[in-house]
Amino acid sequence: MTVYSYKATDKSGKFVEGDLEALDYRAAIQKIRQLNYFPVKVAEGKNTSKLSVGLKLFSCTYLQ
Repeated sequence: MTVYSYKATDKSGKFVEGDLEALDYRAAIQKIRQLNYFPVKVAEGKNTSKLSVGLKLFSCTYLQ
C-alpha cells in the first residue's frame, strides 16, 4: 500500500490535512471523501508493506 498526504476542506470550509494508506490515488480520494472532506491536494508518499508497525492509518490536523 502507499501512503498519501492530503489537504482538504471539511463541510464548514476549514482546512484539514493528514495521511492515509490506500492502494492507489483513486482509492485515496475515495477514503478522503468518506471522511466527509473535499480533497484539495493529494500527494503520494512512501510505499508501505503489510508488516509496517505503528503506522497511523488516519491522521488529521485542523488548520485555522
